[in-house]
Amino acid sequence: MDEAIQKLEMTKNLAPQDFGIRFQLGMIYWRKEELEKAKTQFEEAIAINPDYSNARYMLGLVFDKLGEKEKAKKEFEIVLKLNPDNQEVKKILENLEKGLPALEGMVSMQQSMGELPPEIKK
Repeated sequence: MDEAIQKLEMTKNLAPQDFGIRFQLGMIYWRKEELEKAKTQFEEAIAINPDYSNARYMLGLVFDKLGEKEKAKKEFEIVLKLNPDNQEVKKILENLEKGLPALEGMVSMQQSMGELPPEIKK
């Protein structure tokens, strides 16, 4: 994963407006449980593209893991506005309203995403 991080960091510097690179970095940090670094990358992706719902979704999960429930709710509310038919986000918001972890009773993100690609595992 460290090699992937290095490559993405170099690419990020060459393409400062590429929000996808920041999202990819955020996902790697999320999987490594480096939540502050993941948060920074997702926030940077959102600063470039405020309607990037995937980055907002992941930022909401990061805030949830960090115990910042109100910030998590805010991100998921924005995701729901961008994707009003998203039943998963509705369930997440219900969980947060009840004081539960966002993904309580749901398949965990890592289970639903499966294994990391080989180039990221390095």
